[in-house]
Amino acid sequence: MPNILISPDSIQGDYFLIEGDEAHHLLRVLRKKSGDEVDVTDGNGHAYHGVLLFVDPAIPQAKGRILSSKNNTSSRYLIRLYQGLPKGAKFDFILEKATELGVASIHPFLSEKNVIKISKDASAPKEKRWQKLVEAATKQSGRANVPKVQLMISFDQMLAGLKEGTTFLLDPRAPMGSLKKELKCRIDASVINLVVGPESGFSDQEVKLLEKTGVHSISMGDRILRTETAGLVALSIINYELELF
Repeated sequence: MPNILISPDSIQGDYFLIEGDEAHHLLRVLRKKSGDEVDVTDGNGHAYHGVLLFVDPAIPQAKGRILSSKNNTSSRYLIRLYQGLPKGAKFDFILEKATELGVASIHPFLSEKNVIKISKDASAPKEKRWQKLVEAATKQSGRANVPKVQLMISFDQMLAGLKEGTTFLLDPRAPMGSLKKELKCRIDASVINLVVGPESGFSDQEVKLLEKTGVHSISMGDRILRTETAGLVALSIINYELELF
């Protein structure tokens, strides 16, 4: 059963309130009524299973009582995906699948060889849409915490964000290496940064700057994976090897 996303303020003691678009979806699309059980989350790691006590499709609004709850705010690792912004709908796909694979945050960035160029002003509407996509994927996948899609950042800003934790750079030019082995040898912090370049990759100068920050360059094998594939494959390996599923 998909989660219904509500704000933390909508939880009052043993009761919850569902309003707006979420109430419309619950009552008009899912056709829920009084007495039906639902799963709700506050997006901050708290999940609740409850029963609807009152519904009003006209407002729309629904009220219910909490039957059980669980806290998913704690995790051994905080995974952050730094993704070179691809063109078209590729980033929508990345947002959805990275959310399903448990990332804590997604950081789109622009670098020297990006195919797409976008100004800061033009990125604002996209960022709101991206966050909506992540929220939808959170509900669909049953997550209790919503990943944050950060504002569009430059390559230099991306570098600054890598100061904390262990960083893996996916680079097809890197010597053949095992991400499994690197994970076992290199993980010495609770934060994992995964850096994936845009369609055309990074320039030589950018790779040198990344290496200066202490990143661990990883090749994913003989095949060159697309930007929308490489990060998701790596995230799957990380989840499996660190037993995060």
